[in-house]
Amino acid sequence: MHELLTTTVFILGLCIGSFLNVVIDRMSVGKTLLGRSMCDFCKRVLQPIELVPILSWVVQRGYSRCCGKRLSWQYPVVEILTGVVFVVIYNLFYLQGGELVVTLAAMGIASSLIVITVADVKYRIIPDAALAALALFRTWSWQDRALSVFAPQLFAAAVLFSGMALLFAATRGRGIGFGDVKFAGIIGFLMGLQSGFIALYVAFVTGGVMAIILLLTTKKGLKSEVPFGPFMVWGMVAAMLWGSQLSAFFYSLF
Repeated sequence: MHELLTTTVFILGLCIGSFLNVVIDRMSVGKTLLGRSMCDFCKRVLQPIELVPILSWVVQRGYSRCCGKRLSWQYPVVEILTGVVFVVIYNLFYLQGGELVVTLAAMGIASSLIVITVADVKYRIIPDAALAALALFRTWSWQDRALSVFAPQLFAAAVLFSGMALLFAATRGRGIGFGDVKFAGIIGFLMGLQSGFIALYVAFVTGGVMAIILLLTTKKGLKSEVPFGPFMVWGMVAAMLWGSQLSAFFYSLF
């Protein structure tokens, strides 16, 4: 029974991942989610057989069925990643006695973070809808919606948003984008002040290291854009997995 449910969750993740690909490619360029899916190249409307997660890409060997152009690896990677993440969440939350609503909210948050990561890498933009979805899913997961619950989260959101906004103003938008500023506020709302600060700290450290590596090993100059959203997502993951260790390390520096 456990294997069957795990397989079902994985297939659900594949299907959601297929939808996330649509969200990434449409919302990042201001298109509506309504309408049929079309070939990236010749714009022919895709048939149902061409929309089956993973299977269609494998059967077509990674090429468009209508015009023979090479399809992006984004499609199977996002689908598989979403499936794997859903299985992990299912095991960590629901199978450990967690409530269904919390498990579903965690899957929604993970889906939004996948959209943010891929959209920022591919289009250098963080869709506002993905940020709004993060806040909505987090709010949905709270069973107690009293002001005493929301007030600290709103305070953390305001602090992190303001700090990033000052950095944005100081660098005149060259260091980070305003999407990163809004994302910082959402991180505060999701994680609280301490964990949110740790997430941003990790993001800046790892992002800085990567920027130095790219500067030394490629032809990218100082003005080249390195998307910061994926590092913020990584910072959130690191803060959730190793928050106490990172907090102890941070306080040891002062």
